[in-house]
Amino acid sequence: MFPSTDNTAGQAMQSYEKILVAVDFSDISDHLMQRAVDLARRLGAGLTVMHAVDYAWPSDTDLILPPVDEVESQLRSSAQERLKQLIEAHNAGDATVVVTVGRPVAEILDTAEQQGADLIVIGTHGHSALGGLLGSTADKVNHRAGCDVLVVKPQG
Repeated sequence: MFPSTDNTAGQAMQSYEKILVAVDFSDISDHLMQRAVDLARRLGAGLTVMHAVDYAWPSDTDLILPPVDEVESQLRSSAQERLKQLIEAHNAGDATVVVTVGRPVAEILDTAEQQGADLIVIGTHGHSALGGLLGSTADKVNHRAGCDVLVVKPQG
């Protein structure tokens, strides 16, 4: 342990009270969820698990599509069910479930603000320099969030 050079060494470190974990149902989602649940348990923090449904409609008007409301309802319902399965698999039954529709970065930031989150836990897919060059969801959330962000890398 390094000796402290500031006078805050004896003071309790600020803890997180409300954690938001944003999952996209990719391969990293289980690992991400486990990290968030473990952290919430250790800190005695509340946990919100969210998914932002991101879809874009084709511009080709010749396509026959079901009504937007119907598709959105189905996507929301599917996402809620998958989130509930993740919560059950990680024994986090008291977690709050949030499903939104829109661009993930904006939806994650809005949900964090609405929930009063003081920590956002988000995964990165570990794409090398190309991901950094193009900008990932995790990177954008990290730079724009009004609270701390924990970016979890894939296992291995």
